[in-house]
Amino acid sequence: MKSEDASPSASARHLARTAALASAFIPGAGQLVQGRYPAAAVQFITVLAYLVIGSATGLRHAMLFALAWNCYSVFDAYRYRID
Repeated sequence: MKSEDASPSASARHLARTAALASAFIPGAGQLVQGRYPAAAVQFITVLAYLVIGSATGLRHAMLFALAWNCYSVFDAYRYRID
């Protein structure tokens, strides 16, 4: 049986997966897909700042913070629920 009549929860899961995938490639893109513009800006600017600081000063810790923040961005995009 095909799932042509997708339930709302199935479409919500699909949107969450799409947002998480988008956020994995570009920090904040998942939040942008969900229409959360301030959250998207914070996610993107924070990761960009950590990357710039890390590359300018040679601090590897800043690069690790950028990676950790990007992982949080993916998690945040996936767990967000539209009511």
